[in-house]
Amino acid sequence: MPKDQWLSLADIKLRLSEADADLLQYQWLAEYGSMTSCLTEAAGEPLDVEVLSSNEQELSAEEKSFLALNNRNKAYVREVIMSIDDSPWLYGRTVVPHETLKGDGEQLKQLGTKPLGQLLFKNNVNSRLFIEVAVITKNHFLYPDLVSNIQQKHLWARRSMFLFNDSPLMVQEVFMPACAFLQPD
Repeated sequence: MPKDQWLSLADIKLRLSEADADLLQYQWLAEYGSMTSCLTEAAGEPLDVEVLSSNEQELSAEEKSFLALNNRNKAYVREVIMSIDDSPWLYGRTVVPHETLKGDGEQLKQLGTKPLGQLLFKNNVNSRLFIEVAVITKNHFLYPDLVSNIQQKHLWARRSMFLFNDSPLMVQEVFMPACAFLQPD
């Protein structure tokens, strides 16, 4: 599997073997519903959401390109760690362009410690357009440096484009080592 390179779900499926572990990983990575709900069900208890940041930030070149914001350097960014029993399961980074924050989009800035999925999946107005997946290394900007005891050299990550009331937003998720069933070889 190439490292630090985003691939479509179809490309990922072709690269994974028919082994049960690979198929399980694919099912998780390809989940179009709420990842928060899926992880809560797998853990048997709700995840705690710790907000790391929630403000306007500089965007990476990858993020600007993904959202076609090449002439803008900043957007509203929310970073969270979702944990169970103080063990981080998921690092999330949501990038919301300024035009998406208008009208009902203002709700995106008022989530506090509520999972983003509660807002995105509460009605059928919002939709996920596609998912891309990568195995990221410690050199990738998304690799969470906030958890200093990570031993894995590689982590699965996925990113999605959503339409929130017909305006784009980007959701990036990195599966932490506590998600043992979702670790690349």
